[in-house]
Amino acid sequence: MKTVCIALLAFLSVTFFACKKNKTAAPDVKNRFVGNWAGAQQYTGISTPYKFSLAINSDNTLVNIDSAFANQSYPGTYTYTADSLFINYANGTKWRMRFLADYTSCTGSMAGYSGATATVSMTKK
Repeated sequence: MKTVCIALLAFLSVTFFACKKNKTAAPDVKNRFVGNWAGAQQYTGISTPYKFSLAINSDNTLVNIDSAFANQSYPGTYTYTADSLFINYANGTKWRMRFLADYTSCTGSMAGYSGATATVSMTKK
């Protein structure tokens, strides 16, 4: 019985250490996309794209300067993963973007606060 307990304890110990997950964090990509961007939104049902400039800050805030509406600014916040950027504007508009080309361009979709939808594309300046 003692031999069985020791063997079982050894087996459980080996299993525990072999299955222990690596806690090394993935590299942070924020420094690759923070900065100034320029792009356009193509609203569903509207033929002319709306141009904008976007300043993405390192403190997870941003400002969208909408060239189509007398350079009106729209503040917001963002979260990100290694391949995606999620923007939430103060007015309720949400962008879901995917990084391309080594973080120098981005494309995605927009859901407006009033139900409008659009596709969005932008490149880093």
